[in-house]
Amino acid sequence: MLRRSLPLFLAIGFLGAVACEAQDNPRPDVGVSESNLCSVIADVACYNMFRCCTGAQIEDALGLTQSTTVSECRRDVKLTCEDQLTPVFWSVDRGATVINTAMYENCLEAMTAPKEGCFLHQTDYPWQTLCDQTMFQGVLAVGLQCFYDHECQPNHYCGSDAKCRALPTVGQPCPQFLCATGLFCSWSSGDCEALRAAGAACDTDSECQAGLFCGASGTNYTCQVQKMLGVGCESDWECSTGYCIPGVCANGDPCYTDSQCGGFCSASGNSCYDDYDCDRYCQLAGYYCSSDLDCPDPGDSCPPNTCEGSCNGQPVCGEQYLVVDYCEDTIAALL
Repeated sequence: MLRRSLPLFLAIGFLGAVACEAQDNPRPDVGVSESNLCSVIADVACYNMFRCCTGAQIEDALGLTQSTTVSECRRDVKLTCEDQLTPVFWSVDRGATVINTAMYENCLEAMTAPKEGCFLHQTDYPWQTLCDQTMFQGVLAVGLQCFYDHECQPNHYCGSDAKCRALPTVGQPCPQFLCATGLFCSWSSGDCEALRAAGAACDTDSECQAGLFCGASGTNYTCQVQKMLGVGCESDWECSTGYCIPGVCANGDPCYTDSQCGGFCSASGNSCYDDYDCDRYCQLAGYYCSSDLDCPDPGDSCPPNTCEGSCNGQPVCGEQYLVVDYCEDTIAALL
């Protein structure tokens, strides 16, 4: 059984095209129905291609060795779409799934290159939120026969017995690491647990409620409120903007802490990239060791030998501004 819903559609990743808008390539009318879905996806994909991409980019996206026409592009993308969405259309035909045409329209409209040009300068992709949703929904209740997860009602999945089952709730086992909305599957207990509030112990960011991250608190880790603009950070998860501006190592690599930059071993002076490159030896006997217990002579010790580098600059939470390219970025987004 499928464990995840199918993506919006591979063909939308083909969006892109050649400089000016041709007469046979008008900006498409994004009006979606269950019967014309793949035609509209093809219209949007090929409109963007022939408006924003070079000939070589079109050929690369479609897997061609020579350029194609707009009409040929629409034909090929439509056929690819129908092939990719065959399981969904089959489920729709048997009354197990409905397609949310309004969601598809909003997503495709956002993915259609604007009349003003093929580039935008903003903090996020305009289709990010609109397209990051399940565009079809199952209608089958618990116990009914299913073939795909997308045939079952929300918060349900298609079990190994080909019947819809409710996702586990609080306190119930989650052997497939699936839980109902608002819960997570605990590695330690093997059960579904409620997302944790600020101050609660945690192991990963995914265990914390929205707006929180799992960060160090002394020797422990707890769920903490995400940091605002300009506050020091060590990962994107820590920031409310979802972006931590990194520092730079001496070799040009991005970094958030000194330990992420190659440097020199503190005891031996050898060059290193991380602590694993710095072997430790008993101070008196000279044996390889990992702790003092590995040194047999009384009074001998295994001194630390860590890799010490320098992360230049203070990483802080910031906003990431993007130049959105309706050829390159839309192709990369959903392929």
